[in-house]
Amino acid sequence: MAVSFDKDIKPYFTACYKDHMLDYGLDLWSAADVKTQFSGIRSRVKSGSMPPDAADGCEGSWDDAKKNEFIKKFDDWKAGGYQP
Repeated sequence: MAVSFDKDIKPYFTACYKDHMLDYGLDLWSAADVKTQFSGIRSRVKSGSMPPDAADGCEGSWDDAKKNEFIKKFDDWKAGGYQP
């Protein structure tokens, strides 16, 4: 089954993460925005600089298991043609 943005990717981006990134001109609930920024998002999640940590007022950064799970789904979303 193909990975879709609405079902598989968007749920990782909480409202707090979305609001935080709007300050940088990126709407994490927009498949088009996320697709355009795919490489940057992927590298920042992999490095741990995204999502913001709890000090920024959000739920907190992800542990390695969640980061790896996200990156796998994110890569699969790209490989599947960025399905909505």
